[in-house]
Amino acid sequence: MLQLFEQSIQRIRPEPSPIKKAALGQYMTPSNIATFMASLFPKVSSGFHLLDAGAGEGSLTCAFFDALRRSETPTTRGEVSLFELDAAMVQKLELNIAQAASKMPIKRHIHHTDFIEDAATLILRRQRPFTHAILRTYP
Repeated sequence: MLQLFEQSIQRIRPEPSPIKKAALGQYMTPSNIATFMASLFPKVSSGFHLLDAGAGEGSLTCAFFDALRRSETPTTRGEVSLFELDAAMVQKLELNIAQAASKMPIKRHIHHTDFIEDAATLILRRQRPFTHAILRTYP
């Protein structure tokens, strides 16, 4: 499923300018890398709350969903909180996550905001802690 997602994105996505990508720290993760990264998460045996702090088009979260489906004891009870600052990506993110999570009763929260700016608010609200996180580091 993830490879089909990547192929469809490549057909419809105009390549963002290198300047915009650099300014927003964007890196579109290829499906084989996303699959590998999702395999590194510990097994999910009960509910989960995944944070994707720079979701882009959702490839890493989609890989997480694929990993859930393939696990020996698949769980679908959980939620995802996805943050994406780039308005051009948010609509694609919503469509991709809806498709990837179809037939999975997972609560989805997509925020068109900067996670770093919102993190303090989340802490003050004592929001349910995240059990899994997709975070990127840059050199």
